[in-house]
Amino acid sequence: MPINRKPYSAAMTKCLFWFQEFKTVAGLLNQGQSLTQIKAKNAQENIFQARTPHRGRIIFNAVAARIGSLPPDFLPFFEKADFPTQKLVCLTSVLSYDSLFFDFMYEVYREKIITGAGMITPGDTARFFKNKQAQDEKVAAWADGTFDRIAWAYKGILLNAGILNKTGRKTEWVIEKPILNADLIKLLEKNDMGVFIAAFSGDAV
Repeated sequence: MPINRKPYSAAMTKCLFWFQEFKTVAGLLNQGQSLTQIKAKNAQENIFQARTPHRGRIIFNAVAARIGSLPPDFLPFFEKADFPTQKLVCLTSVLSYDSLFFDFMYEVYREKIITGAGMITPGDTARFFKNKQAQDEKVAAWADGTFDRIAWAYKGILLNAGILNKTGRKTEWVIEKPILNADLIKLLEKNDMGVFIAAFSGDAV
């Protein structure tokens, strides 16, 4: 499971994939700047071109938390990786930080790859959240609309990560099984993150 399991959260309703923002922060960190310096730079220069200062702070806090959830050797790897692999590193950071999203990836996305179903439907997400409601009192207290927003946030992130695709029907999402770079596999294995390989590929842990 993710390196540091956190309590389930609905915070993803306010978040996007934020790949370019991740790339910006990773680049500045690789240049030797600290997160404190980048935070100040964002406040002064709006480096994410956010609509409001408040939105800029939300983006920075989310991206910084995601990066902080990764082992340090992911950042120099990200800098040199090809574009599809960079997207998978960014997705790994999201999954590593958000335990509920990781579980969705592992229990729904991975299961679809294993069974060859190839598509995620509203019924799949509904069953996932119903199971989590039975397992966690905090999740059980969430309103129905919260689950709808989380489901669309998850699917939007996976779409932007390049491992889901839209069909002609609004509610259906086709799985685009990622091709894992051999160096990314080695990096995940080195950091005892084999469950992420399984989540992406459907392989056994």
